[in-house]
Amino acid sequence: MLSKEILESISHIKWRNNPAVEDFSDRLNTVTAFLFILASVVISAKQYVFNSISCYIPVSPSGEEFKEFVSAYCWVHGTIPLHPDEHLPSNDDEWDIYERHRRISE
Repeated sequence: MLSKEILESISHIKWRNNPAVEDFSDRLNTVTAFLFILASVVISAKQYVFNSISCYIPVSPSGEEFKEFVSAYCWVHGTIPLHPDEHLPSNDDEWDIYERHRRISE
């Protein structure tokens, strides 16, 4: 629905009356800039409005407060990337090794 409306609004732009738009590459440049702006808005909305970080918790107590705590902890503490074929560390010593060598943020 939304993409159809966006494409219709782009198609109604009068390319012929604009002296800066001379050929297909100029039109493509204009549309590309518009798409980059649209992507920036969507990513910013996801980052700042919706849930922007996901934390994996193998076992967790129930309750909304705990989920908020873990989300805040992940933002402050940082994340450790794991490849899909790697095993999940099973004890605190393994997590400490991963944390020392692979932490994304300080």
